[in-house]
Amino acid sequence: MCGICGVWLRDERVSVPKLVEMRDSLAHRGPDGASGVLLSSHGAGPPLPFRDGGAGTAAAPDHDIGLGHRRLAIIDLVSGDQPMTTDDGAIWIVYNGELYNYRELRAELQRRGHLFRTESDTEVLLRAYEEFAEDCLSHLNGIFAFSIWDGRRRRLFLARDDVGVKPLYYVEGTRGFAFASEVKALLAYGMVSPELDLDALGAALTFRHTPSPRTLFRGVHKLPPGSFLLVERGEASAPRFFGETVAPERGLGEGEWVRRLSDELADGVRRQMVSDVPIGVSLSSGVDSSTLLAVMSGASTQAVRAFTIGFAGHGRANEIDRARRIATRYGADFHTRVLSHDDYAALMRQYMWHLEEPLGNESAPAYYFVAEMAREAGVKVLLTGQGPDELFGGYDRHLGIAFSRTVEVAASRPARYVVRRIGAGRSLGEKYERLVSSAGADEFDRRLLATYTTFTRDDTEALLKPEVSAAIDWSIPLETVREWLGRAPHGTPLERMLWVDARTFLPDNLLLAEDKMAMATGVEARVPFLDRQFVRVAEQVPGSMKLRPGRRKHVYRRACARWIGSPASRRRKIGFANPMAAWLRSDLIESLFPALDEPGSFVGTYMRTDRVREMLREHEAHRRDHTRKLFFLASLENWYATFFH
Repeated sequence: MCGICGVWLRDERVSVPKLVEMRDSLAHRGPDGASGVLLSSHGAGPPLPFRDGGAGTAAAPDHDIGLGHRRLAIIDLVSGDQPMTTDDGAIWIVYNGELYNYRELRAELQRRGHLFRTESDTEVLLRAYEEFAEDCLSHLNGIFAFSIWDGRRRRLFLARDDVGVKPLYYVEGTRGFAFASEVKALLAYGMVSPELDLDALGAALTFRHTPSPRTLFRGVHKLPPGSFLLVERGEASAPRFFGETVAPERGLGEGEWVRRLSDELADGVRRQMVSDVPIGVSLSSGVDSSTLLAVMSGASTQAVRAFTIGFAGHGRANEIDRARRIATRYGADFHTRVLSHDDYAALMRQYMWHLEEPLGNESAPAYYFVAEMAREAGVKVLLTGQGPDELFGGYDRHLGIAFSRTVEVAASRPARYVVRRIGAGRSLGEKYERLVSSAGADEFDRRLLATYTTFTRDDTEALLKPEVSAAIDWSIPLETVREWLGRAPHGTPLERMLWVDARTFLPDNLLLAEDKMAMATGVEARVPFLDRQFVRVAEQVPGSMKLRPGRRKHVYRRACARWIGSPASRRRKIGFANPMAAWLRSDLIESLFPALDEPGSFVGTYMRTDRVREMLREHEAHRRDHTRKLFFLASLENWYATFFH
């Protein structure tokens, strides 16, 4: 993995010091490989590449294009440095990612007459573009974000992988166009200044993350998953989506799907074990990571290194004992750490600088600690179990969509009275309120929006200052859901929801957090369950085989049973669950909301502090469980303090 960046300026030459600063703001993404820069021109001027700081290097008057790269060397440790070019020096690439089919693609390109100078997947991607242009994307199985300067066609070509494992941000303004793996690089060059996008804030409060292509930074966009854009004469096209959308197939029996999923699962894990450096696995006690470890152990000649965290003061969420038994079963080299709220509080000082986008994901900081353990053990590649919940229906929200008639009964007036009494002060109550809201929507797009919503309009009206709420376009959340549903294949409501989940909630929340936290420690996170071929098969499975009464991820669990046995395949999901609800009733709250009374704070500027205080009191007194909302508000406060002060 790496950090990439670049600019195409309209009426000025590239500033070498600023480009180097832009690149080096991403040093944590490439701490142990070479760092490179390219200066070029959209005219006829010759390109000028250089390494490291470029002392004494100055841009020529026509050098209006610059590319930067920081490398984390994973494949071809010696000769894979970037920016990399074709033989004639006309096409250059900066690339962040891994191609799991690069050997097969290399062989195909050799048959077509291409000669290779290195063993890297970067050169394979470069030659694939040279051969297929934009259609090279249909040949790739991997995780990637890259930019290619095509001097022959005088254009930049930027792309992001199918499900958005790797991030890519961009800015287009009066000075020109810029892109980077992280927002901080765009800020470092000065292409944009920190300014809050209020429309994006409305969407973020709704979803607890900011859906692509928006970010909370005004003028900064995320390239959506599975899309590319072209920049010509310094101006960017609208993102265009690539890849085939597959619909569920109804003709196969469950046994055939179990076989296909099991085979593809094993192939995907083995593909993603390709590396020239040590690899490990992020291990919980659930079915996903247990299956990863089982397949990895069968494909490895050495003990797989496994990393698990637990949480102090919360036995239910402490997976260490069960994870240790799983590690022992497969002969893994087991590493563990127990986290306290003091660990979380200490991390918050650097957490948002790396994350850059506030998330309501209380488990996001935990990814950092797992990756840090791996790096300390000499492991630079960590396989994780992200993906099956979105592909196969592993969350509570999927139940309400799949079993709508049952939901209507559960949302009836008598049921509301009972559940609200039982769920008062617990997370159950919040989940139930979302279920009731969803059941009351007539149209599917509104029902789906209600399912995703964290802060309702009533919540935001009470929380935001009136002038702030009035300045927000509140139609954006529904438009976002409609846009993605418009791209989803035909199918049942559950099937369409899972397709949307895998391209919104997954990349804009879970994958974003995992990438940023892992790269903060110089570790590459890989996601075998999001292998392109596995996802294709998974999305062909009918929803009726994925979610059944009392059994989530049904057909997937049967496929995993081949590797870990039926009892382990039925184990309940815990994941990185933590005692955040209890921690928010402790002195951790002072670390999360240190500036509540200050006039320059986020809450003080945009929100009614009395309402936030009321939420804190309700949570502390166990009258309401505001864990999800309070953690997100704390993340907004932390983000504002990090980038605006």
